[in-house]
Amino acid sequence: PRRGTVYIAWIDARYGDPDVFASASSDRGQTWSAPVRINTGPYGDGRAQLFVWLAVDQSTGELHAVYHERVNAWDTTMRVVLAHSDDGGRTWSNRIAPLDPFKTVADVPFGDYNGIDASQGRIVAAFPHFVGEKKVGVSVAIVDR
Repeated sequence: PRRGTVYIAWIDARYGDPDVFASASSDRGQTWSAPVRINTGPYGDGRAQLFVWLAVDQSTGELHAVYHERVNAWDTTMRVVLAHSDDGGRTWSNRIAPLDPFKTVADVPFGDYNGIDASQGRIVAAFPHFVGEKKVGVSVAIVDR
């Protein structure tokens, strides 16, 4: 029912700290739906969300996103979140990727290299994370909806 719909996801701080948002257009980008917040924590909780990537499962029309988020507001511990919408991005559910939280280091770049794809209910998300104090690795989570 949403064939031809275009989706976009981004980060902005309209509620006081960086959150993940998505919007849709069914008229080739002439108009866009109101932004919907994807992450589910309390507004303005100080926990930044970063590095969002979005995919549409062409076989089901479901939307999937992957992003990083701070575990708390007072240090650099991060986790990876997988988000899902089966109603064209109007509502979202989130689950933590199967990876232990990790601390980041300010002088070691690691982000903005996420990727995600989905087909027939199987989601594949790739994301960087720290595997040591100053060493970054890339992992892949393969999950079924």
